[in-house]
Amino acid sequence: MEQYEDDDGARQRVLSNSQVLAFIGGYWLKRPWLLAATVVLMLAAIGFEMMLPRASQGLIDAAVRGPSHAAQAWRAWQVFVLVYLAFAGSKHLHAPVDTARRRNHARHDQ
Repeated sequence: MEQYEDDDGARQRVLSNSQVLAFIGGYWLKRPWLLAATVVLMLAAIGFEMMLPRASQGLIDAAVRGPSHAAQAWRAWQVFVLVYLAFAGSKHLHAPVDTARRRNHARHDQ
């Protein structure tokens, strides 16, 4: 027995893949600043994510040195927290901007 009983295989497609890609490309090209911000934030998130293992290694190395190197441990902790916050912020920063933009469009449509 099939999981889905509707017969989507026989239904004709409304849009081709190239039409869908043309729509997506046109949507993004109408908003060059949003596209640029998305690309920059995504690349920043990738960069910060790649820095996380190095920052955590620095924290572990500072902790292994013992209590006599407490200042280095706190510095490593600061670096780790800053890298993590930068990663989280750059990864999720675009959501409030996009939500506010949608709210503004909804107000203008009324």
